[in-house]
Amino acid sequence: GYVKRLGYKKVLFRILNRTRPKDLFGLLEIRPHITYYSYWKLDGFQETGYLHIDSHWEFRNGFRIDTGINFRTEGVSEAFEIVEGTIVPKGTFNNKEIHIRTNTNLTKPLSVTMTNTIGGFFSGNRRNTNTTLRFRFGDRFTSDLISRYNDVDLPEGQFVTHLIRSRLTYAISPSVYIQSLLQYNNQSDQWSMNWRFIWQQSAATGLYIVYNQTQDYDGIPIASSTKSFVVK
Repeated sequence: GYVKRLGYKKVLFRILNRTRPKDLFGLLEIRPHITYYSYWKLDGFQETGYLHIDSHWEFRNGFRIDTGINFRTEGVSEAFEIVEGTIVPKGTFNNKEIHIRTNTNLTKPLSVTMTNTIGGFFSGNRRNTNTTLRFRFGDRFTSDLISRYNDVDLPEGQFVTHLIRSRLTYAISPSVYIQSLLQYNNQSDQWSMNWRFIWQQSAATGLYIVYNQTQDYDGIPIASSTKSFVVK
């Protein structure tokens, strides 16, 4: 989730260059860039600092690789429980991490995108892998299988989070389509499902029929679950 920032000062800048080589190892475009942003509370305490130094290497065959390094600052004004039983202490944490992203040709019916981030995380280390497998059939059907994996090792405790998501969309016509989302979160040990029928008119108005279900899971589904059905 996200926590709204209240009463802060912010600095943000970005520098980017695009170069298109005439003939260099099949490269279409190289995009070196630097991004920096930082948030301070009004009393001068730095809550967040982020310096991203990266280059995108995009090839003519649609393959792309990003090679970057991030420098992060996290200011924790009050200790908090990041997962059950693991407390992140108060303090300022300065870390760096390696960031590598790759994707195959996204215009093909089948494509894969993978992002790996390895480095510091608060008082310890984190290994993060995000993977998306995408399949598209014509202009009517698209599907995504998404994995979000984090292996975190802190002096205060070690934990793994894994979010698995499947998303399907079928277009009956340009304005009428069906969407479904199935998700599993290992931290809450919970399945959730969302189905939507959408008949869209102009300016995002139209008919929306939505069904949601959340079910605990401990090896087999149990009887208790949360369901909702909405028409708007």
